[in-house]
Amino acid sequence: MSIKLVSGIPVLIVALVLLSGCGGGDSFDRVPLAGTITVDGNDKPSGGITATADLKSSGDDAPELPNAYATIVDGKYEFNEDSQPGVGAYIFEISIFVPEEGAANETSTNPEYANETGSNSVLYKKKVQVPEGGSDSFSIELTKNEQTGQDDDPRGPSGERER
Repeated sequence: MSIKLVSGIPVLIVALVLLSGCGGGDSFDRVPLAGTITVDGNDKPSGGITATADLKSSGDDAPELPNAYATIVDGKYEFNEDSQPGVGAYIFEISIFVPEEGAANETSTNPEYANETGSNSVLYKKKVQVPEGGSDSFSIELTKNEQTGQDDDPRGPSGERER
């Protein structure tokens, strides 16, 4: 009996090694994306980016694109490896934190402390084409014209994406 147990251990080890590579990822072809954001000339905004596929610009034959998320600190952003976008047309919903008047400390513009300091945010929407291969210097310039109301949802009134 001990011979069978010993001969089964290598098979078990091989199976565990093969299974350890499964899961944890997704099937999307993600690309690295990082860069800077300016808002009406302010080159040090803080906030966050939620990137969703622009289905109206992509067309029916375009590959499905993953949602992506990034934090903006001092005008710089970088999508983490597990939340990078794919190549294609996106709508970036960019929330920029606006500190309360009189808030002079450093944490008032840091997204991690926004809820603690009572900071407000302003939402912008921008159509973005994520380039083949991504970019480490992708600049995004926002203007007041791209500012939107909090209730302006691209998914429509039902909460589902419009095609």
